[in-house]
Amino acid sequence: MILLDKKTYNIMIAFVSSLPKIPETVEYCGADVGTAFCGIQTNEAGIYQLQHSLREAGGLDRIILVTSKDVTKLHSAEPWKRIFEKYGRSSMSAISFLKEQVKAKHPELAERFEESAFDEDAGMEGAMRYIAALGDVIQREQEAAEAAGLHDIVLHADMTGGFRHTSMMMLAIMQLSKYMGIRIGHVLYAGKDRNAPKGSIVFADDIHRMFDMIAGMDEFQKYGSVQALDEYFGDTRAYSEPFRSLLGAMRSFSDAIRICRTSIIEKELESLGEHIRVFRNQSGGPIQEELFRRIIRVLEREYGTVLGSGTREERRLNIIEWCLRKKFLQQAMTLCTEWIPQIIVDKRICYTEDIFAIRDCKKAAKKGLRSWQQEFIISYDPERKRKEKEKVPYGDALDMFRYILKYNRKDLLVELPDDLQRILHSFLQDHSRNLSIYTNKDILLEPISTNNAALRRAIDQLKKNAKQQNQTKGLLYPTIPNRVGQLSEKRVTEIFGLSAADIAHPTKTPAPQLTDEEQRAQKWAKREAIYRRMFSDSDRIMRSDLPLDAALDYLRSYFDIREERNQSNHAVVTADQESSKLEEDITAYIEKLHAYQRAVTP
Repeated sequence: MILLDKKTYNIMIAFVSSLPKIPETVEYCGADVGTAFCGIQTNEAGIYQLQHSLREAGGLDRIILVTSKDVTKLHSAEPWKRIFEKYGRSSMSAISFLKEQVKAKHPELAERFEESAFDEDAGMEGAMRYIAALGDVIQREQEAAEAAGLHDIVLHADMTGGFRHTSMMMLAIMQLSKYMGIRIGHVLYAGKDRNAPKGSIVFADDIHRMFDMIAGMDEFQKYGSVQALDEYFGDTRAYSEPFRSLLGAMRSFSDAIRICRTSIIEKELESLGEHIRVFRNQSGGPIQEELFRRIIRVLEREYGTVLGSGTREERRLNIIEWCLRKKFLQQAMTLCTEWIPQIIVDKRICYTEDIFAIRDCKKAAKKGLRSWQQEFIISYDPERKRKEKEKVPYGDALDMFRYILKYNRKDLLVELPDDLQRILHSFLQDHSRNLSIYTNKDILLEPISTNNAALRRAIDQLKKNAKQQNQTKGLLYPTIPNRVGQLSEKRVTEIFGLSAADIAHPTKTPAPQLTDEEQRAQKWAKREAIYRRMFSDSDRIMRSDLPLDAALDYLRSYFDIREERNQSNHAVVTADQESSKLEEDITAYIEKLHAYQRAVTP
């Protein structure tokens, strides 16, 4: 029965000990100062201690007793008969005696026992199967408690009884329970030295929790996560300032790498390295700090290449390699996308000495929130405007509508759906009809007469935009279609009174349907042509210390990484085999950049 006001469900597990040859009542000093518990069977003291320690939480809710063949055998030796007689028996097993002893002291526990038989002769495989079966028992208790509204399930372990590998089995059971979402509570041991007058009960909670600290360090080393360490240390006010600062630096780096904040990853790593050095060189503090200091060197070895040493190029390449080793593929691709262009330029694999190209890239980079080197490598093209005019937007009717206006491509009117054709044809026709009258007229200075509603709205919108920009002249009548074509989609639909249904139809000629591979190949072919033109033009906007094909090989590898990263950002699922191949390709590329760096560094 579960009390209605309970908040925690406490489970105890113990391997039952055999009865000694000669019964003896032993007094055990409790874990709390001034407490003592007496018992004949060695498991008694642990149960009494836990029932006392958990009294404010309602005590133990379930006691799982693991039994071997030996503890189920009946004992009837003369020294024990007199003790068994008080329970009305002449013989008893160790498990039966234990339960009777506990019930006599704590009647409330009478219905809370559950026996679980273990065959100690089953070997290691049998032990492993038993651990799994016992996990099922504990999980059933968990489910029953949760059904009653208790979601804080705590498992306590008595390490007193059992056989040679009991401790290892108990640790495995506790770890399995923890994985199931059960909290590990007290780990205790009741023992008595042969010649000592009293025994003692010891809580080994802190020793067991060392597993959590080591697991937390392993988690941070492997995955850059501090969740387990935060759970282990909890409130850190009792610890030294260098330790708290170190844990904070680890947490900041974990956040930066987890959400891929590329702008601060380097700074957080430098901070982490500095805090590790400060903490390592300090001494004293709580024992947990001393233990942490012992294993921090492992962290230094693992993070050594990324903690602020070497040149900026080396460190950035090392960080990308670290992400790949930790299977942070998305982070590695993002860092490649943002950092490698600068490395390519700095190494003179592909660079420019054209100050006007650099100025153009810097201006464009500000709008896109990226470096000028990214702009230069990814998208710079001195003939971009001419190329934009050549790219006809087949497929999308609204894009085609604006394209016709912007570039005066009346020949493409036939591509529009019939309704849009009529609307745009009427607009262009009315505009042309008055060209001879208004050829040199500035619509900001002189009134324009028209019966076309769309043309009137277009003039009003352009005048409104000019006023907002403090423009008072210089908006000639012949430029109206071009200027309207440069307006946003929203403004164009408002000017021409277009509905969502009007613009939902495709153009007469559909957009080319290409596979991902074909699109990538087409995209690279266009970019490669731009690279080759910039390398070979008389101005030599793009330069390299390498032969052209070698430089293009570096650029193609970067292009492929960036394309993969863009695909993953658009939720394109990549198979494990493809991911492994991608990791190998990126690793090989980073090693190639490392090798080139070593070749040119004096």
